[in-house]
Amino acid sequence: MPDTEAARDILLISGLDFTSAEGAVYQIGQGILHRIVSERYRTEMINFDSLHSLGILPHGKTIRESLERMTDYMLSFSPRLVGFYTICNSFLTVLELAQRLHEKNPAIRIVFGGPHASVTADACLRSFPFLAAVCRGESEKTFLPLAEALLEGGKLEEVPGITYLREGSIVENPSAPLLTEEELGRYTVFQRQPDEKGEIRDIALEGGRGCPFSCTFCSTSSFWERHFRVKPVDTMIAEMDRFHELYHTTHFSIEHDNFTCQRSHISEFCRKLIERGSPYHWRCSSRTDVLDEELISMMAQAGCTNIFLGVETGSPRMQKILRKNLKLEDVCQRVSEIQKAKILATISLIYGLPEETLEDLRQTIALTEKLYLAGACDVQLHRFFPLPRTEETEKVRERMYFDDEDVDLSIYNRTVIDEEGLALIRAYPELFMQYYTFHSEPRDSFPYLESVFLLLCTTGKRFYRTCCGLIRTYGIEKIYFMQEEFFRQVYISYSEMFARLGFQRMMDQLLGELLERIGNPILDELFRFESDTIRFMKGSEPGPQISTYRLDLISAMRRGVYREGESSVCMWRDAEGKVRSQVIPSGVMQIGYAEENPGS
Repeated sequence: MPDTEAARDILLISGLDFTSAEGAVYQIGQGILHRIVSERYRTEMINFDSLHSLGILPHGKTIRESLERMTDYMLSFSPRLVGFYTICNSFLTVLELAQRLHEKNPAIRIVFGGPHASVTADACLRSFPFLAAVCRGESEKTFLPLAEALLEGGKLEEVPGITYLREGSIVENPSAPLLTEEELGRYTVFQRQPDEKGEIRDIALEGGRGCPFSCTFCSTSSFWERHFRVKPVDTMIAEMDRFHELYHTTHFSIEHDNFTCQRSHISEFCRKLIERGSPYHWRCSSRTDVLDEELISMMAQAGCTNIFLGVETGSPRMQKILRKNLKLEDVCQRVSEIQKAKILATISLIYGLPEETLEDLRQTIALTEKLYLAGACDVQLHRFFPLPRTEETEKVRERMYFDDEDVDLSIYNRTVIDEEGLALIRAYPELFMQYYTFHSEPRDSFPYLESVFLLLCTTGKRFYRTCCGLIRTYGIEKIYFMQEEFFRQVYISYSEMFARLGFQRMMDQLLGELLERIGNPILDELFRFESDTIRFMKGSEPGPQISTYRLDLISAMRRGVYREGESSVCMWRDAEGKVRSQVIPSGVMQIGYAEENPGS
C-alpha cells in the first residue's frame, strides 16, 4: 500500500487488461494528463496491470477480489477526484471499479475519458449518474479546467469538451480546440518505468493523431474528429534521442493510426534518420495505398522493422461498402515489397460484417492464404464487433443480441467476466454493444474461424513450413470444418491461456494436437523436423546432430511439394556459434502434390 501520508487530490486510472503474458501497457494520454494537472494538484497515475506485474498489488483469485483490492488501493490515497481511461475491451472492469469506489466513498468525484466513454457519453451519464462528467476526445485542454471546476466550485458550463448532467438533462459543451502539430511535442512525458537495469528496450512514442479516411466500421475518426496531424520530424527524433539517453532505448512503437499518410513527412523522417546513422528500430501503422517500393526501401534503411496494415477484406465489393477502397491487386504487391525490404508485415482483416456474404468471406480467406503462403505469417482475421456511432453498427443495431461465445477474441476476456459482469453487459447494451452479435450467413457458418488464424499467427514464425503445409494441403476453410469443435475449444479457452506465462508454448502444443487429430503423416514429420530444429537452436550442444525424417524435406521447403521419402538432416554450430544445417534426401517416392510456390 502507498504511504498513508502521501494523499493525492487526483488519481488517473489507466485501462486494465488483466494479462501477465505481455505485461502492462503504458498509456500515453494518461501520462500527458498527469503531467498537466500535476503542476497544480497532487496527482498519481495508477496502472493496475503494472502494479500486478511488479508484485506490488497482485490480482486476486477472482475478479471481485481484484476489484476490492484495487478500490482499497485507490482509497488509501484519499483522492478528491478520480479520472478513468476507457476503451472498449476494458470498459466493463473500469465501470465496475468506478461503481465500487463510489459506493465506498460517494464524495469522490468520478470522471470518465478516453475513446469508449467519448462515443457513449450520454448513455454513461444516464445509466450511471454518479459520474460527474465525461471528457470527450482529446483532453489536454479539458481536464485541468474540469478539475478546477469540480474541486474549487467552478462552473461546468465553462469547461470545453465535456458532457454532464444538469437537473436530469444531458449537457454537451462545445469541443475543446484540438492540439496543433506544433503543440503535440510539448506534452511528451519522458518519465517511464525502467527495468532493474534502468533500461527500457521498447517505448511507445506518439507520432501524431487522427485519420483522414472515413471507413464505415471505425470509431477513430469521431474521437479525433478526422483531423490528421503528425508530430514535427525534428521533435520526434529529439524525443527518440532523449529516451535513448535516459533508458538506452533503441526500439520504438510509433503510435499513429496512419503514420505514413503524409509522404513529405515520412520521407523527411526517414531521410534524417538515415543521414545521422540512427541506431533506432521502429514500427508503425500504414495503408497499402500510401506506400510504394521507393518509400518502403527508405523506411527499411531508416530502421523500420514492422508495418501494420489494415486491409480489412479480400472482397472488392466489401472494400467499396466499407469505404476502405484499397485495390486488392496492390495489396499483395506492397506486402511483397515490404518483405523484400526485410520488414515484417502484420496484416489485419475482418469477417462477419453486416453486408458480407459467404462469397465475400471466401474471397477474404483466399487473400489470407495467398499472403500467408507468400511469407507473411502474421495475417490476422478478426470477427467484426459493433462499435458505437459507426455506420456498420447502425446497420444491425436493431437485431443485435448477446452471446458470450460470439465475441471477438481480442476484446473479450472471459477470465475477468463473471455473472455480475454478464448482468451489466445484458442490462446496458448501449454501453456494451462491442460484445453483442447478430445473425448473418458468414457469422453463423464460421463462428470460430478466428481461432484458426490465432493458431496460424502465433505458431507461424516457429512452424512456418508446417502451417504452410496445412494450408496447401487442405485450405483454411476445410481445416476449419474438419476440426470445428477443436477450434471452438481454442476460442473458449483463449483468454485463460493468454493470461498465463508460457502462452507461446501452449499454442505450439495446440498445433501439435491439431496435426494429431488430422492424421497426415507427412505433415507430422514436417512438424517433428521443425520441433527438432527449435530445440537444437535453443540448446547449447555444438553438434553435429543427425536426424532422419520420412518425407522429402527439400521438395517441401523449396517447392511446397509434400511427398514421402527419407531425408537426413545434419545440424551443427559453426565457429561463431551460428546454427548450420544440411538436408540429404534419399529414396524419394511422391504421394501427394501441392501447387508449387517458390515464394515460400
